[in-house]
Amino acid sequence: MDGGRFAWLARKTIEMRMKLVVVTLAFAGVILAQDAAMEAFEALNDGRTHEAITKLEPLRETRADDGRVRLALAQAYRLVDRDDEAAAEIEQAWNLAEQDPALYRGLSVYFEQDEKALEAARAEAAYARAFPQDVTAFGRAATFYLEAENYLKTVSFARAGLELGPSAPLYDILAKAQAELGLIDEAEQAFRAVVDLKPYDEDGHYNLAYLFLKAHRYEQALEAFADAERIFDKSARIQLGIGTAQYALRKFDDALDAYLRAADFAPGAPQPHYFLGRMLEHLPARSGDVLVRQKAFAQARPADYLANYLYAEALLASLPPGAEEESLAEAEKLLRKSVEARGDFWESRLELGRLLMRRKDYAAAAKELERAVELNPSSSKPHYHLGRAYARLGETEKSAQARAEHERLTEAERKAMAGGMASEIDGGP
Repeated sequence: MDGGRFAWLARKTIEMRMKLVVVTLAFAGVILAQDAAMEAFEALNDGRTHEAITKLEPLRETRADDGRVRLALAQAYRLVDRDDEAAAEIEQAWNLAEQDPALYRGLSVYFEQDEKALEAARAEAAYARAFPQDVTAFGRAATFYLEAENYLKTVSFARAGLELGPSAPLYDILAKAQAELGLIDEAEQAFRAVVDLKPYDEDGHYNLAYLFLKAHRYEQALEAFADAERIFDKSARIQLGIGTAQYALRKFDDALDAYLRAADFAPGAPQPHYFLGRMLEHLPARSGDVLVRQKAFAQARPADYLANYLYAEALLASLPPGAEEESLAEAEKLLRKSVEARGDFWESRLELGRLLMRRKDYAAAAKELERAVELNPSSSKPHYHLGRAYARLGETEKSAQARAEHERLTEAERKAMAGGMASEIDGGP
């Protein structure tokens, strides 16, 4: 496995989460409604933050041991950017939660809203220990620990929750943590439990196959994606997975077929079209198939840097060496639109430099290729073409340096090739 985090962590496990706009609403049913506290909480809930603070500050003095007042005041202070005072109130609320464990739930929500996953996890864990009959508390604690990258704690709380009964979301969380710990076989069993409990949920099938893909078990990944395809036969994501597994197995024609299906299922999505562009160097004879999809993608997103680049790339790949000037001019126009839309996308610069080489404008080509190298010095491709441009310009020393760097980087890329496009399947360009 590679050292990076699994891409599924970018998608939060929301089934175990409870979103509360105002923390104190979690306690609305137990707060003494007959006194001023309820008025303060209602003001906070209605967005009358300063009024809430005015009502809560006196209560803090008269009810110093009421953690709910402290928690509400912390939230109010945070809303008006009085962060130090908010932190002080949260510390007091945390200390008081030992006598009133229900406060841990509110603290968890507070920290979640503050995007502090580890603190939210600790609060939710304390709540789960105080109320062990609440399976959702174990799920929330496990989810927060997963986001905080504490995978051992994630496994512990997910398993504790599963002892109370089977749960697809808990198995999902458990599997993701086990995968991060390198426990692929254990993660497989947990993901299979998800699929058994929710056989028509695409995410479960996808995550099982993706587990194998990231572990470089490409045959198993292909088998799992094929199983998913039988149910989700119009899923672009499943087709991307199939294509990536086929690519890793060097089955380029099959990979291209899968990417073409993905593009047909999601004609406006960038990712299938990006992968189609990556296939051109392997299957130049099938550039016409790619060109049709890239043209449609560019027509759907005429101002998009990637769409214009991919269409130009496919157009150039399908043109014969003696292409008409009109076709080259169209490709150049597309590439310049891409560069204008996003000047730091090195691949547009590279392709524009190659086109200008084709038109024998070597000085302009060198300028674009130099920019491509500047933007992505670790790729061998721009160095190779820059070496050719320098040679045409008679700059032999620069040409030799560029070619030497190309050879060095090519060797480094060859060593790093294991996994192919698998690490990009959920990220894209």
